[in-house]
This record gives sequence, structure tokens and C-alpha cells, in this order.
Amino acid sequence: MRKGLFVILALASTAAVAAEPKDQAQGDKDKLICRTEPDLGTRLGGTRVCLTREQWAERRREAREAAEHVQMGRIDRGSGG
Repeated sequence: MRKGLFVILALASTAAVAAEPKDQAQGDKDKLICRTEPDLGTRLGGTRVCLTREQWAERRREAREAAEHVQMGRIDRGSGG
């Protein structure tokens, strides 16, 4: 359960870091934007992720929704014991 919570919180924090400046939001939706995202559990390195503007926006939306679910206490606990 804790691991799931950490993943959700990591996604939420990544979304805040990945926010695009407003002047770039008017560009081509098919253009790839690459960012280095920190790996959990280490301060060194990271993973390079390349997505389109639309995909980054979708990712931010999903992270925001996940964070809201955690804050409201609506975590899907699954059917496991």
C-alpha cells in the first residue's frame, strides 16, 4: 500500500516539475519535448522521457486526479488481502 502511495505522490510532484511555460503551449502539438525525471530512491541520475505536448498534458491531468483521490481518501485498495 505504501509503495502505491509513493508512486502517486511521485507522479503528482513530477507533474508540478513538468509544467510548461505558457508561451510554449501555443506550439505544435506533435513536437516532442524531452525532460529528465528523477528516479525514486536516489538523488543521482534520472530517466529521460520524451512525449508530445498533448501527452505531457494528459500525464499532468492523470497525476492531478491521482493526487485528488489520495487526498480525498479514495484509494483503490484492490481485492488483495
